[in-house]
Amino acid sequence: MTNSADFDIQIPVVLVQGDVDFSTPLENAVHAKRFLRNGRLVLVEGGGTHSVQKEIFKFAPEVKTALQRFLTLDLDPMPADLFAGLPERVKLPPPAFEALEGPSLYERWLASRRGGSR
Repeated sequence: MTNSADFDIQIPVVLVQGDVDFSTPLENAVHAKRFLRNGRLVLVEGGGTHSVQKEIFKFAPEVKTALQRFLTLDLDPMPADLFAGLPERVKLPPPAFEALEGPSLYERWLASRRGGSR
């Protein structure tokens, strides 16, 4: 395994990661964040699937504003308030999954988090 001391990535990076993203596990973003000196991991809880842009913009407009600010920053010199307004966690309402048979994908995920059956 690569040690975070092996890298010193200084470019500012924001990782936006959903906690219900089955294609890109949260652990990947947590691991990547260790290599980013000027990095912020924004965890999208509850409704955080693989593509949460529309949900964030709808349910957390202040995060949209902070992301737009971050993307337009002048980085020379590096601002002290680099991640101003960007929370470490964003809570969204649960996504509405529709299952053809049995419990929905979200319901199975919730059961697995609670130690129940899938």
